[in-house]
Amino acid sequence: MKFLVYVLSTSLTLFTLNSSFADENVEHNSTEETSIEQTVVVTSDVKSSNETLEKAPDSAKPDLGQSLADLPGAYFNQNGVVSVLPQYRGHIGTRTSVILDGFGTVSAGPNLMDAPLSYASTGWVDNLVLYRGIAPVAAAFESIGSVIEVETTRPEFNQESYGLTQGSLSLAGNSNGHAQDMALDFGWANHMHRMQLLASSQISDDVNTPIGTIFGSEYDKRVQQFYYGANFENQAFDISHQIQNVGLSGTPALPMDISFIDSIRTTVSYATEVGGYRINLGGFSMDSDHKMDNYSLRPAMMTRETFASGEGDGVNLDFSWRYQNWNLLAGLLKRTQEHSATINDPSNPMFRVVNFNQSSREDVSAYLQANRLLFDAKNLTFGIRYKSSKTNSAEVSHHMYGASNPIRTVQDRFNQMDRNRAFSSYDLTLNYSIPLSQELSWEFGIGQKSRAPVYQELYLWVPMQATGGLADGNVYVGNLELDSEVATQFEVGLMRQNEKLRFAPRLYYQKLHDYIQGVQTNDPALLMIANMMGTSEVFQFQNVDGRIYGFDADLLWSLSDNWEMSAVMSVIRAERDDLDEPLYRIVPDNIQWTWTYWEDEWQVSTELQAFASQNRVAKSLNETSSGGYGLINLAGQWSLTNDVKIQFGIDNLLDKYYASHTAGVNRTMMNLVPVGDRLPGLGRSLYLSTTIEL
Repeated sequence: MKFLVYVLSTSLTLFTLNSSFADENVEHNSTEETSIEQTVVVTSDVKSSNETLEKAPDSAKPDLGQSLADLPGAYFNQNGVVSVLPQYRGHIGTRTSVILDGFGTVSAGPNLMDAPLSYASTGWVDNLVLYRGIAPVAAAFESIGSVIEVETTRPEFNQESYGLTQGSLSLAGNSNGHAQDMALDFGWANHMHRMQLLASSQISDDVNTPIGTIFGSEYDKRVQQFYYGANFENQAFDISHQIQNVGLSGTPALPMDISFIDSIRTTVSYATEVGGYRINLGGFSMDSDHKMDNYSLRPAMMTRETFASGEGDGVNLDFSWRYQNWNLLAGLLKRTQEHSATINDPSNPMFRVVNFNQSSREDVSAYLQANRLLFDAKNLTFGIRYKSSKTNSAEVSHHMYGASNPIRTVQDRFNQMDRNRAFSSYDLTLNYSIPLSQELSWEFGIGQKSRAPVYQELYLWVPMQATGGLADGNVYVGNLELDSEVATQFEVGLMRQNEKLRFAPRLYYQKLHDYIQGVQTNDPALLMIANMMGTSEVFQFQNVDGRIYGFDADLLWSLSDNWEMSAVMSVIRAERDDLDEPLYRIVPDNIQWTWTYWEDEWQVSTELQAFASQNRVAKSLNETSSGGYGLINLAGQWSLTNDVKIQFGIDNLLDKYYASHTAGVNRTMMNLVPVGDRLPGLGRSLYLSTTIEL
């Protein structure tokens, strides 16, 4: 919170300064955005040769992460209807950074039940942006698996001194689970000020599949956000405050379900221009409390509940300027976070396991990024980012310390070790675009990215399934001797684009050093604890080497004035170097076709999704093969008036049974499928939504 207080006080002080300190005669390149208001939203206008892919939110999907399936190379891992983790080109979970309105998030749950994308409501999102391939260093502190940016819709400044109201009301329903979504966006803006109230509610009963109901899959999520922004001559100021409450919600792929998640997130940003330099100062603060249990939505042999908390804050400062023909961007970042989790038995006051105790992390970073438009319209972007992370944990405890030698052994071993860890590294990127004609260009990229271990990988001291959302049914333990992951990345592609056609295939290769994955351990004490838990295997996080390579492409073809065809294709291979087996939980080959027909006031589309079987599995982690499948989805949109729009559709039209390879495995007894089997996908789902512009 101290960072946010500093940023807020500094921003307000700067905002009240006389704007005469700025040089109003600065020359700007015609390709740059000159609006300070745009600078706040975009963070920086320094151009980049990186391709970004934008995806409008889909009102039929309750979690934003599910929209990733429409982007080349991207998919998601689903542990609950509103607990979805991104996956991009084989990189799972936190390896793909999520930036929400310019800042990261701090999840409370050790299994990421409150995944970063869950803090964005589909009814508010203006755009979901994915950096395709090797993300620029300025995009995020860690971007080994690229970066997803989520942009919330905001009222637009206008020239009316009395201001104009802006916003929308969206009401949606889905036959599957009798889901109901409501999103309100009410804002007001004039030429200097803008303010906004956002509210959303998402509720559902248990969801249905072609073979029956998944018990314990309901959800209840409510969010409110207040936003204020000001734009005065060469200064801009923004502040937002969000309260999110998740009630009883099922995560059948995890050992427990969500009892509640209560979080508060505040962001502040300030932008100005002085002497040709654009300055952006921003900060965030986040505090979340989380309770999960195994008895509210599922039968339990032994009742358990976990109380977890996560808190963090941070500050960003960046400068952008033009030097000769270069667009330059330099920045500094500092952020901290702390996590704790304690397991109890509500029927036994003596039962208490301190799973994580004040597991902390401090990140500090500095970066420089440069872009230049060369001769013959060639576009070059390169950057370097220095990163430093320090982690620590307080001592842990277990109620069976005095009665169990294995528990005593692992607890003493952890508490007596030096738990202070420090990680430092450099990220380097170079992206180069070479036009061959007005329609065709080569795209090249090379980079080195790194990721420091997260607290679950370091400080999970006793065998558990608190793994940051792996949801595979295995029992894991952390490792205080882990090194940072490093990926050396190469990419080459083509871009063909004209008024009728866009086609962008990409080939990529990544050499992985010290990739973090579970490896079976032979530690006697850990195995004895596992036997007490009813399992015979424990997987410890270890560094392994490997490689990821593949191909993805997207196509958009305007067939006529009324017909359009689009396609997305992804092929991913991932292998370990020390074993003759693939890396874990890789999306199978897939392709998606969409045909759209539209008139002035309405449009309809048919979508075909085809997934190959996945037999390339990590047998050492008990990963099982999955079968291929195809789905047909229908969607439509009708604009009744300029202010009223209706969307409708049917997902899984043929009620086809399937189980996504990246889906979590069932952890609930007496459920639709046995414990340890993949959870099936949703059956036929009819949805209808109405959006009214206010």
